[in-house]
Amino acid sequence: MKYLLQKSHDTEFGWVLTDTEHGVVCRFHEGDFNGTQKFTILEDVRREDVAELPRIAMEMGQWLAEHHYEIVFSSPQRIVLDARKSIGEQLKAAREAKGYTLRYLAKLTGIANNHISRIEAGRYNATIDTIAVIAAALGAEIKISLTNELSQE
Repeated sequence: MKYLLQKSHDTEFGWVLTDTEHGVVCRFHEGDFNGTQKFTILEDVRREDVAELPRIAMEMGQWLAEHHYEIVFSSPQRIVLDARKSIGEQLKAAREAKGYTLRYLAKLTGIANNHISRIEAGRYNATIDTIAVIAAALGAEIKISLTNELSQE
């Protein structure tokens, strides 16, 4: 196996691609390969191989684009987390604008206040039904804007 692709333990959206044949490691963030790629040469690489680094880096990028396009140039996980955060922020802003406490909103909706708190913080995968109930109680319109990065070719 020439390439080894692994999730990074350092960052939430990080990936590590290792070219085991040439001893080159590329770290990058999911969805932003071009903007975040960082290459490291392992210690046991011969000095004459360093001149080949541009070619090796290009081949690594091509392999990633061919075999793992979805993590290189788009990020389904990031889209989901951004959507949760956006919805949560809108609900919290609407609740605070009304002067409602979490406890009062919980009484209005029948949804536990700790549950609403996690939704507002973007830490919970709330159903559309739950979001609709909260938004209706607040008289709020919730909007979400998503990029079309998953369909790029």
